[in-house]
Amino acid sequence: MLAPEQRKEIQGRFKIPVDSSCPTTYWIVSIDGESSMPTNEELAQIKSYIEFSTRRTYIEGAARLILGKPLPACPGHNTLILRKGDPLYSVIQGWFFRKSSWQNGPFYVPSKTAPDYRDLGLVEALDKYQDIFPGRWTEWKDKYPDIFPVSR
Repeated sequence: MLAPEQRKEIQGRFKIPVDSSCPTTYWIVSIDGESSMPTNEELAQIKSYIEFSTRRTYIEGAARLILGKPLPACPGHNTLILRKGDPLYSVIQGWFFRKSSWQNGPFYVPSKTAPDYRDLGLVEALDKYQDIFPGRWTEWKDKYPDIFPVSR
């Protein structure tokens, strides 16, 4: 679980909302407050992903307004929620994701109860989430090798 000072650092330094697994604010992306503390490299990657997602989804003027907010949000946006680790199983330190609109099915993906479950790194989890335009996400990562240095 993220301590208050960790939440403050994430929100202040990286402009990433820290909320619950079911936020009521329409964040572009948020981190579940039950998450383990991400590394600075992971936080930089999430911040970059917020920019990618906002620029991909909204026209330039709206994207500029959203990204100019202290914590990027837009009314009606279906928040992508990220969580590192599992608070119940300290040995699981991989990344999980969900959308705020998910009602049925697994709460977080990947499901740790699946027979082929394995811990995912943050970029791997974001790669799995990108099922509509994976090529645009790959181009974004290639454009920022200082943020996404892992070879693909």
